[in-house]
Amino acid sequence: YYKVTDYEENGNLKLNAKADHTGYGGGISFDQELCKYLTLFGRLGWMDHSIYQIKSSYSFGFQLSGALYGRDDDVFAIAYGFADINSEYPGLEKCNEEDHIEMYYRLQLTDHIQISPDIHIIWNPHGDTEADTVTVLGVRGFLEF
Repeated sequence: YYKVTDYEENGNLKLNAKADHTGYGGGISFDQELCKYLTLFGRLGWMDHSIYQIKSSYSFGFQLSGALYGRDDDVFAIAYGFADINSEYPGLEKCNEEDHIEMYYRLQLTDHIQISPDIHIIWNPHGDTEADTVTVLGVRGFLEF
């Protein structure tokens, strides 16, 4: 799966942009299955740095199929992400970059129920180099009927 996209924003839609400005941006996304057990993925996005809080971001990672160890519908994944914070944006003059890692395991309980415990670790939240590292534990659920 591969995707390339772009957008233009007017003053009516707000993505943390300066008021009354028109902006633009774009993105590239890919998911590539290398074999039955391993898929690589990546995302790259960029925005008009003259008006947005984030200039660009990227993430990449992999997922392993549970078929590797006899749980065909389970998935384990790890991703790393980076956001380049726009230090020219008002109020963000001291900001730099944000890095984060996400790890999750999607457990297929039945044909219609999934549970995914996950962990996110964020360094320099919102580009603030003086902020503490943030760790977020969570559980996602999926119910299909």
